[in-house]
Parts: sequence; C-alpha cells; structure tokens
Amino acid sequence: MEILPSLLGYISSRVKVLKQNVSDLATDTGNALEKTAANTAETIKDTIADPMSFSGAGTFIGKGAKLFSFKEADRAGKLLDSGRHPASIYRETGTYVEHPDKKPRQEISDANASIDPNQLLTDMNADRYLSTEPVRYSKDTAKLHEVLKHPSLFANYPELKDINVIYGHGVKNSTGYFDPGTNTILAAGRTPEEARSIIIHEIQHAVQRKEGWSPGASLENIPYDSRTKQQYEQKLMNIKRNKNIDFTDKDNLKNIDRRLRTELYMKTAGEADARLAQARQYFTQEDLRAFDPTNFYDIPLKEMLTGKP
Repeated sequence: MEILPSLLGYISSRVKVLKQNVSDLATDTGNALEKTAANTAETIKDTIADPMSFSGAGTFIGKGAKLFSFKEADRAGKLLDSGRHPASIYRETGTYVEHPDKKPRQEISDANASIDPNQLLTDMNADRYLSTEPVRYSKDTAKLHEVLKHPSLFANYPELKDINVIYGHGVKNSTGYFDPGTNTILAAGRTPEEARSIIIHEIQHAVQRKEGWSPGASLENIPYDSRTKQQYEQKLMNIKRNKNIDFTDKDNLKNIDRRLRTELYMKTAGEADARLAQARQYFTQEDLRAFDPTNFYDIPLKEMLTGKP
C-alpha cells in the first residue's frame, strides 16, 4: 500500500494492528478503486447533463436495515414471479431484484451526507499532492458519525456510527479499506471529492458485513479467496502454456500476475457493489428510480463472483 509517509505514521498511531488480509485494500492509483474515485464525476457528467444537480445516493441497504421496506420487497418478488422486467420492478418498488446473489436490495439517499471540517486537522509540514492545499486528516479516535454527517445511513444502521475512521485528503496516493477485524475505515484521497468517494465505497463494505453479503476483496488474497481461487489457477495455467511469454522476465511475470489479480478483484460482488455506490453518489432518491443499477455496473452481472472468501 502506498500512503504518504506522514499519514502512514499517523495511521500507525491510530491502529496498532492492521491485518494482512483486510476486507478491502486499494494499493495504488492504478487500482480500480482509485480509478473509480477519480473518474466518478466525469462518469456522471457523461450520463447526466448537470452532475451537481444530484445530491447523492447509491448505497445499497438490505433486510437488516431499520428502514428497509419489506412491503415493497415482497411486492417486488411477486412482480418478478409474474414476469415483470427487473428494471420496471425497480422503478415501481425501489427494490433491486437483479443482483446475482438473488438478495433484494434498496438504495438510500446521500443527499445530506457531508464531511465535518471541524473534525479535520491540518498538517502544514506534510508532503502535499496539491501545492495550494495542505494535508487534512481526521482527529485521533474519530468515529464515523463524527467525521461523516449522514442521517439516512445511521438511521438504517445505527451501529455504523462507532466505526473507527481515518479520513484525509491532500495526499499523493489515494487509498482505502474497511477492516472488520479492527472495525476501521481508512479513506485517503488526493482531493476532498476523491476522499468522499472512497469513504462511500468503504461504507458499502461495512454494510455488506452487516447484511452477510459478499464482502470486499484484496489483491493479495485473490489466489486464496474461494470466489476467485479456481479462476485464478485456471487462468494462470493458461498463461503458462503461452509460448510467446518470456518466463525469465520477472518484471513481466509480476505485471501479468497483477493484471490477473486485478481482473478477478474487479469481478467480486463486494467490490462491484462498492464501485456502484460511488458511481451513483450524485443521484437523489427520486432520480435513482429512473436509472436502473444494472446499467451502472462496470462489469457484466453474469461475470460477477458472489459468495464469501
């Protein structure tokens, strides 16, 4: 993981033990998480004329949420059984029934979600990504509800208020993870917008944990993850049969392995869902109904890898 040295020292003082196999780990700016975070605004701009007219939505919630509508979910199930198209069902009930794991999901608005600037410290001595903006990061022992003002999220999942959070922006290399072992979210972005996008991604992983959905993944664990192990081994075997590859070039082999890991990482349901939350973060509750989630996934649903690691 590439993190600004000054921020890394700060993180070490906040979290004594970071497990090697965390639920989600974005390692560098070439990783899918950072690409999605950096390109979210442009993606929305290409889809809708004025992206900033949308105040925010896109986080999936499930049956464990306090305000999950079982009535609408039941109606959605009946409509699906009657042959109605999932997109039509979503528009009518607000319930997404097309996910490969077959578990109904609804979405909450992030319209009122915002970062509290009073919870951020300024490091004037840190190496900066933007010359005009110092590194800013959350205070020691900060909790999610202190840094992030998000009424609809905490109304649905009050227990998420007490997640430990390490939040910052102005860093050279963006990164993020949700570690259920220490109940910690890290979201560090190059810009405030990117940091906000990353924290939304990681919150979706926390919700996945609460709902028992397929969680996030890590590049390091792809060869051992039950969702990706078989495909990794098969693809690696096919690569080894390729006579055009120079297997004495260690750097080339590392690049091939990283591309393979990244491909499978992108296809895990937990990561695809978290990227979806980022891609829809500028939608209001009303606008969500007009844009079916299926059309915003960056991988085909049939290629999504569900289950647990």
